[in-house]
Amino acid sequence: MYKNRHETEEIVIKSAKVDKKIVPVVNWLNTYRNTFTIFSCEGDPCAGDIPYVMFFCWDNDSLTKIVEKLRDFAWSRERTYSQDGDLVYRGLPTIEINFHERNMVRYTVEFPDLTLEEFIEYLERKKK
Repeated sequence: MYKNRHETEEIVIKSAKVDKKIVPVVNWLNTYRNTFTIFSCEGDPCAGDIPYVMFFCWDNDSLTKIVEKLRDFAWSRERTYSQDGDLVYRGLPTIEINFHERNMVRYTVEFPDLTLEEFIEYLERKKK
């Protein structure tokens, strides 16, 4: 990780217009150290669009906490068993990893089905 040799000051660089329903997830991700969101969409079920947030994260501890929160949410969801005895979850969030440019990894969290609203409720109950 890059270490700055100079004294620094934290500033707000810019703001962005974000779909209202995805704002809590964007805000949640941006609270983590060395993590920032770059694209998001609240989705449109009629058009087949899935809600998502794309972000960069350069801090392993932050990325671990993000993944753990998504995992804990997944485990809190309703589970059933198929006729074959396999464990079945309904609409789990997914995290996709893409190698982006030199030494950069871009992550995308997607929320299929109704999980966006349920995940936001989960975040409210389990504040960091």
